[in-house]
Amino acid sequence: MALITSRYAPAHISPKGPGDARPTALQVVKDEGLLDGLSGKTVLVTGANDTTGLETARALHMTGARVFITTRSAEKNATAVQSIID
Repeated sequence: MALITSRYAPAHISPKGPGDARPTALQVVKDEGLLDGLSGKTVLVTGANDTTGLETARALHMTGARVFITTRSAEKNATAVQSIID
């Protein structure tokens, strides 16, 4: 089995929380040249009302993909959608 390597692996060896060297989802999208690179694709992000799910949905939105999100309430959904498209 081949070893999977990533340019981001060293940043995950000793995480220190917010503000450490780990990249954001948007940074990965930019680094991989995916801005507007997923046009015509559809993705579903669950738990997109905050934290990881919301940041993932924002980054995927920047790729041009059609993004569907799920949240636990209509109110949280509306807030998340507005946050993603702004």
